[in-house]
Amino acid sequence: MKNTFIQNSLFSLRYNINWLAEHCFGQSIASKTTGLGLSKKREQNLKELKAKGHIGQALQVDIRENLSQQEFIDQYLKKNKPVVLRGAAKKWACMNWTPDMLNERYGDDDIPLINASPNIDSEEEMDYSVRTVKFKEVIEGMKVGDNNLYSRFNDLFGKHPELQDDVDTDWFINRREKLVSGKVFQCFVGGKGTYTHIHSAIQSNFFVQVYGEKRWLLYPPSYNQYFKPLVEGRPYFSTFYHPGQQDFTKYPEMEYLDYYDILLSPGDILYNPPSWWHHVINETMTIGFGFRWTSLAATMMASPMQLLLTLTAYNPSILFAIKVRGNFAKVFGHKRK
Repeated sequence: MKNTFIQNSLFSLRYNINWLAEHCFGQSIASKTTGLGLSKKREQNLKELKAKGHIGQALQVDIRENLSQQEFIDQYLKKNKPVVLRGAAKKWACMNWTPDMLNERYGDDDIPLINASPNIDSEEEMDYSVRTVKFKEVIEGMKVGDNNLYSRFNDLFGKHPELQDDVDTDWFINRREKLVSGKVFQCFVGGKGTYTHIHSAIQSNFFVQVYGEKRWLLYPPSYNQYFKPLVEGRPYFSTFYHPGQQDFTKYPEMEYLDYYDILLSPGDILYNPPSWWHHVINETMTIGFGFRWTSLAATMMASPMQLLLTLTAYNPSILFAIKVRGNFAKVFGHKRK
C-alpha cells in the first residue's frame, strides 16, 4: 500500500508562499495579497483527498537490526527517511542509567522545565514558559505520576561531559552527513503519561532510548500546510493540532493522511530526519537523549520553506539559537522585544 506522504498539489505551493508572506510582512498584509484564493485552493485539495477514499492510518516505520553504517547512509540518511535501529545502543554503558542513579549523581542540579504546548487558557497562543527546579524534583515527580515535572531538551550532557563517556559518540558522527553544523546532546527525563507536543525543526536527530518506553508519532514535512503552523518568527515550528485529541473540523485533512507510530524500547535508536513533525509520549517512566545536528543540504531536500523560515527567524534569530545551541530553555523562553 502506498502511503500519503507525498503531496503533489498547487495548494502546497500556494500555502508556502502565503506562509512566507505572513512571516515577512504579517498576517494582515499576506491575507490581502498571497492569501487571496487560498481558502478555495484548500477546499479543492480537501475534495481530492476525500475522493481517494483513503482514511489515514498508523504505518509501521522500518525497523532494522545490525544495519551497517553504509546501508544506513544509503537507505535512510540520503533519503531523509526515518528508521528505528533496533538495539543499536544496547551495549553502550548508558544503558545502565536509571532514575535513581541520575538522582544520586545530579539530584541537586538546577534544571529547566520547558512547556512549549498550547496554552490551556487560550486557543490562540502557545505556552513557552520556562521554570527551574531541582533535578531530584523531576525524579521524585516521575515516580508519583506528576505530569508537570517533565524535563525535556535539557543540557545535562553540557553540565556533565563525563556522561559522553557512556555513549559511542563516533557512532553518531560516522553516520551523519559530512558538511554539518552542531553536535548537541539533549536529555529527556519524564514520567508515564508526559509528552512533548507536536513540533518540527530543521535539525536531524538520533534519539537513543535508555530507560522505559517512548512512543513517537511522525508526520512528513509534506504535511506542513495541514498543520497550519503558527507564524511567530521562531527557529522551530509549532501547531495547535493535537494527535491525541484530533479535531477534524479545524484540521480536516488529517483524517485522510497517514503517519508513523513508533514505540522505542531501551537500546533502540531512532533516526528522525530534518523537518519531520513529531509528537512524543512517554509510555512509562523514561530516560532518553537526542544527538542533533544540522545539514543544510538535507533540510533543503526535506522542506525548503522550513529552512528559509528558520534562517530568517527573528524570535529569536538563528544566530542567537546557534550561540546558545545546547540551552533550549533560552530559545523557548526568548520573548520578542
